[in-house]
Amino acid sequence: MAKLLTIGNHDAMAMKRTELASILDCGRNPVIVGSPFNQSISFPHAEASTKFILVDTSLDADPAQWCYQGMIGKETLEWIGSELNNTKGATFLAMHHGPHKAFVKDPNSAGQGLTQFSKRSAQSLARLIDVKSKLGSPPIFPVLFGHEHGNHTKKIHDNLGPNLPGIQCPCAIDYYRGKFIKIVVQKGGSFDFFEKLI
Repeated sequence: MAKLLTIGNHDAMAMKRTELASILDCGRNPVIVGSPFNQSISFPHAEASTKFILVDTSLDADPAQWCYQGMIGKETLEWIGSELNNTKGATFLAMHHGPHKAFVKDPNSAGQGLTQFSKRSAQSLARLIDVKSKLGSPPIFPVLFGHEHGNHTKKIHDNLGPNLPGIQCPCAIDYYRGKFIKIVVQKGGSFDFFEKLI
């Protein structure tokens, strides 16, 4: 089974990415746009392939704020665009911080009134996806993200337009157990998920 990992703000502040990659057995990952946690992997199947693009949203974030607010820098955005150019099937984006949270002030941001994601980065990502979809790129099914502590999985369709749906995954479940999330994508582009504690 493939192991796909991206890191969150606490991981990014704890140690250097190369050390973290080694501990998490990702030390052989190529460093893409400054991070071994920017990855792309395709799984071929009968008609096309399914691609996962994992994005390190703490890389360009402000360490003075513990990388609390996620961000996608210009070079990373260009890399995502090049990956989308080489996609022949469904594509999932996965990242720790959720671009869908760029427009909601977070009460947990220590009174700073931060959102969980840079507005400019979220809008740039949404524009990129809109342009790619107009050019006939396969759709994004959907953006998977965490960051916000909680036990529940939520489907998000608003904020970034119809071409960039999201699933917010649980980020503070019982540490001795995990949660299995199965995402089902229909041919027409609709999707749903099922979750179970394991």
